[in-house]
Amino acid sequence: MSKLKEYIKSGSQKTCAEYQRTKQFSQVFSELCVLDDIVWKGYKVVIPRSLQKRVTELSHKGHQCMTLPKQLLRLLKYIILPSI
Repeated sequence: MSKLKEYIKSGSQKTCAEYQRTKQFSQVFSELCVLDDIVWKGYKVVIPRSLQKRVTELSHKGHQCMTLPKQLLRLLKYIILPSI
């Protein structure tokens, strides 16, 4: 994620496309920005793979049904990307 942040801040789309761990973002590169050390795609937060499980666990905590957490995640506009 730190490499992606570096490329976004410097505007290095070509380098982003060449680096194995960030090339999946090259097609949406112009939509990405970094604010307060958080990567955003428009109004959505980009969740690193290392935190995806934890975000999902937290969304389910205290809820008996699966529907409410899914609605909460949609409401919060999180996007979970496959690998960073």
